[in-house]
Amino acid sequence: MSAKLTAIIEHDEDRLLAYCPDLPGRHSQGDTFEDALSNIREAAMLYVGHEAIYIHLAR
Repeated sequence: MSAKLTAIIEHDEDRLLAYCPDLPGRHSQGDTFEDALSNIREAAMLYVGHEAIYIHLAR
C-alpha cells in the first residue's frame, strides 16, 4: 500500500518550512530543500504508518 501526498515547501527568513495539507499537524523544516523534503517525508511516514510515501510538490 502506498500514499500520495502533497507537500508545500516555503521559504522563511533563514530556513525552509514544509507541510502536508492533508495531514493535520505534519510540519517540518530544513536548512536546504533536500533537508525539508526528507524531514516532511519522515513526518508523513510516521503519521501514515508505512514507508511507501510518494510526495508531490505543489508549485
